[in-house]
Amino acid sequence: MDLFDINTLFPQLILALGAALVGGNGLALWHHHRGRRPAGLGELRVGRARWLVVVGFVMSGWALATLLT
Repeated sequence: MDLFDINTLFPQLILALGAALVGGNGLALWHHHRGRRPAGLGELRVGRARWLVVVGFVMSGWALATLLT
């Protein structure tokens, strides 16, 4: 399997984007749950963060399934 093959590059990018969505928004939700607030960034929209975590899981799962088949 070639690492930079065009047929695998796009799913790898989608996997990375999905993982970033899950990681970043999951961390924001975790900090919000523990009561920590970032200075100067405004209020966290919990519904939006949860939605983006779900979208990130779907993107990551789809990309991973594409890479493994």
